[in-house]
Amino acid sequence: MSGPRSPQPWKKIAPRPLPVSRRRRRRADRSVRRPRHTDPILLLLASLLSGCAPGAAPSGTGRGPLPPPQAVGYVWGNQGLAVDVAGAWLHNRGYETVETERARQVLAAASVTLTGSTDDQASLVRLAPELGAGFLVQVEATVMPLTFRRPATDGANPHMDPKQSLYRVQVVVRGIDARDGSVLWKGEAQRGYPVSDENRALVELTQRALAQAFGE
Repeated sequence: MSGPRSPQPWKKIAPRPLPVSRRRRRRADRSVRRPRHTDPILLLLASLLSGCAPGAAPSGTGRGPLPPPQAVGYVWGNQGLAVDVAGAWLHNRGYETVETERARQVLAAASVTLTGSTDDQASLVRLAPELGAGFLVQVEATVMPLTFRRPATDGANPHMDPKQSLYRVQVVVRGIDARDGSVLWKGEAQRGYPVSDENRALVELTQRALAQAFGE
């Protein structure tokens, strides 16, 4: 009777090579990355977090150094309502503005009459120390009336129909260094369609232009 057989070590069985056609197909599948489904809500959130909503295009030219906190500025422009709104906006953010009476006295003593345009910039830079202003803000508002004949709704004579006015409104704000007159920042806002209440549009667009210039 023969003795017990000694256990034999396991033999390594080499994998059977794939056919050439299958190997090529597998390599091709690895080299091509299939696109994943992207949720449109995630795309929207990503665009909002990046600071640019879909379809929105900035209309300003960027911004430079902003005035330090509690700095004193002088606001002037070609439209009184827009100038007042800009002054209130700056106050709400901790800035001071030159009082109207003080500005009137300084300008009168220097025999300077403001036109509300960029032509005033050189004079205001020269008078900035007397005004006590560390920076200047120019508000340029454009209100273009558009008048058209409204259709009759009461059967009246078409020649007697009343006219209704609409307006195209745009506001541009510029922050100016009171030391050398250089433009530090700029913001612009406008409506893409005519409006019937130009004063309300001036208030809204002045605030939007300043918010854009300050990067808000």
